[in-house]
Amino acid sequence: MDTDLPVDDTRMLEQVFGRYPANCRPERVSALGQVGGLSGAQFWRVEAAAGALCLRRWPDEHPDGAQLSFIHAVLRHVRGAMGPRIPAPICTSDGTSWTEQRGAWWELSPWLPGRADYRERPSPGRLTAAFSALAEFHLAAATFPHDEPRHGVAPAVERRLAFIRRLRIAAARLLENAVDDQANKWPEAMLRRFHAVLLGFRRLAPRVGNELVGLRNAVPLQPCIRDIHDRHVLFNNEEGDTDAVTGILDFGAMRIDHVATDVARLLGTMVEDDRDARRLALGAYQDRHPLTGADVRLVEVLDHANVILSGMQWLEWLLLEGRKFESLAIVEGRLDAILVRLVRGGL
Repeated sequence: MDTDLPVDDTRMLEQVFGRYPANCRPERVSALGQVGGLSGAQFWRVEAAAGALCLRRWPDEHPDGAQLSFIHAVLRHVRGAMGPRIPAPICTSDGTSWTEQRGAWWELSPWLPGRADYRERPSPGRLTAAFSALAEFHLAAATFPHDEPRHGVAPAVERRLAFIRRLRIAAARLLENAVDDQANKWPEAMLRRFHAVLLGFRRLAPRVGNELVGLRNAVPLQPCIRDIHDRHVLFNNEEGDTDAVTGILDFGAMRIDHVATDVARLLGTMVEDDRDARRLALGAYQDRHPLTGADVRLVEVLDHANVILSGMQWLEWLLLEGRKFESLAIVEGRLDAILVRLVRGGL
């Protein structure tokens, strides 16, 4: 194995790759760290006889083996319709889609070409391609056989309602105290972000909570990505159609839910409050996967809830749980994007 990794890391990877077929054994391995992500997952690019591959070490918190098996089964199912744009995991020599080594879950999948650079190179063509690809994913995933209910209140609604209620009862006050107690640990600019997030939550939570309550009705349920955003959609960066989607990444949050949870998440990160872009994106999605008026309303309300709750989630991680992230600059960027919508987005 050709690698610049420390000896202990090299031995660990040799144990992992020992579970896979011979053509997946690495000729070259490059450590990528968290590649700008914030989940705690670690990645390596692998060159092997089977081609370019991606090795992922899942973080300790999630998912467990049963959930990972579900995610992988859905990806294999969807890949049948969407082809190589979906990174269905490669099976080990004993037929499992993941392996456990040194107390961690590992998966190996084909390396997807392209770049997640919509923010750097936005265009109407890229926007419509992204939402068309999401609709394709949903259409294929809808036929995945599973034992969970296929109709019911959207779990996305219930989760956000529960989070708002918990925060309004106790956690928001606890977070306010944490900001004051840790004032000497954070730069002044970050403290201003924290206070702005709290202010936005207090202002908007009652209204958004009432909107969610009004959407507690039965809707179709199916496998959904639940954490798809602009950095999870890859676009062609070679010659030819640079608007083409070459892949979708990161399915660790996948659960059974309503498709509106994915549409809202991707809208919020790709176009924020640009009304014309939102109409264009929803139109591209509905060309392949029609939505009812109630579905569109659910998208809108989930998007509002995402804005007020994402900031509070960051405060819980940073102030109450003391989580550490690879890049503080990325955290600052995420908070700034949230605050733009809280303060100037017209929610």
